[in-house]
Amino acid sequence: MRAIEVRDTYRLRELGFPAFSASVSILGTGKSCPGRVGSPVQLRGHRVARGNLIVADADGIAVLPAAETRRVRGAARARAAKEDQYLARLRDGALTLDLYGFRELGQPEDHR
Repeated sequence: MRAIEVRDTYRLRELGFPAFSASVSILGTGKSCPGRVGSPVQLRGHRVARGNLIVADADGIAVLPAAETRRVRGAARARAAKEDQYLARLRDGALTLDLYGFRELGQPEDHR
């Protein structure tokens, strides 16, 4: 299977079109097959089907099966709220050593 690649990244960025890929290619696109709309596809060993939720940013891509989106969205909202609380505490002067309980772990090991 061919790697997932994009090209014309400058133009994509200029258009504000979100495109995510394993790499960037200078090669032109293949047009030897008309393709299909709505059929499941395999991307790097993962099945992606119509109705799946695709979430992507500069750090990576997640594919959520349609049946899991409600549960995962609830968990994501809870996680985001928790992170917001941590950031507010950091802005107020708290240290990550205390927020994450690192101080309780003792002194760091010396691996020299």
